[in-house]
Amino acid sequence: MRGKLPNFMPDVPEVREDYTDYMGQILAWDAGVGVIVDRLRAIGELDNTLLVISGDHGMPGVPGGKCNLYDHGVGCLAGTAFGDAGHGFLRFSYVRSRSDLSTAMDRMETVIMAL
Repeated sequence: MRGKLPNFMPDVPEVREDYTDYMGQILAWDAGVGVIVDRLRAIGELDNTLLVISGDHGMPGVPGGKCNLYDHGVGCLAGTAFGDAGHGFLRFSYVRSRSDLSTAMDRMETVIMAL
């Protein structure tokens, strides 16, 4: 991770370790979502399932991270899918800055379309 941290983070071993742990948590979460999608597909229920996925706002415990109104602290995953991505529709976004803040209401169109 040396030299790969966001510019505002000190590039020291302790911070690199924390950042690597955080990336590992993201990979584990992603794998878990994949297990759910694969299971729904295997039992033939994916096309009857609405998935609404949202993450929390950035990395915790770092300056400018979660709970701070800096770009790194307001970034938020937001995904909504109905059915298999090849057959249904998928909306995915990542809120990147304070000027693009999002709420669950922003995804209501997708939820309503699925009903």
